[in-house]
Amino acid sequence: MTVGKNYPVYINDGTYSSPEWVRLCRISEVSISRSKSTNDVMLHCSASKKKAIGYKENSVTMKYTVKKTTATGVTDTVFDMISDSFENDTVLDMAFMNGTLTASTTRQGYRGPMICTKLDRSQADEEAVTYDLEFAEVEDEQSGNIWDFGPYQVVTGA
Repeated sequence: MTVGKNYPVYINDGTYSSPEWVRLCRISEVSISRSKSTNDVMLHCSASKKKAIGYKENSVTMKYTVKKTTATGVTDTVFDMISDSFENDTVLDMAFMNGTLTASTTRQGYRGPMICTKLDRSQADEEAVTYDLEFAEVEDEQSGNIWDFGPYQVVTGA
């Protein structure tokens, strides 16, 4: 059985062509939703209704537990990237993989340009402060080409 905690999520802190993946360790309840729109097609010579396939839609939801700020001023840089995405529409290059990106591995998953569209804070009295996050795929160009959320593979060296 494969468990969700073994499927890590990453944000790229480098460039698109030379990614530097930062793992989101303080997350839970990750859900990746991929769907396609459809429209009915009715033809005179057919007794059956058909479907025309439209565009794909990709979104992600998760919970994020905020890191405690220490007396030495250590802050939560991952949350800062997520918050910046929400507040300033900063595009995040995100990857959702089928295992940790370690030496001598091949991992598969999805990668795409996302923006945080929901940042709901929950602070129950005796529980950790958490955020319900939602990410939506957005338009982004790399080297003059529009790139889509889709299959992605990483092969790491020894």
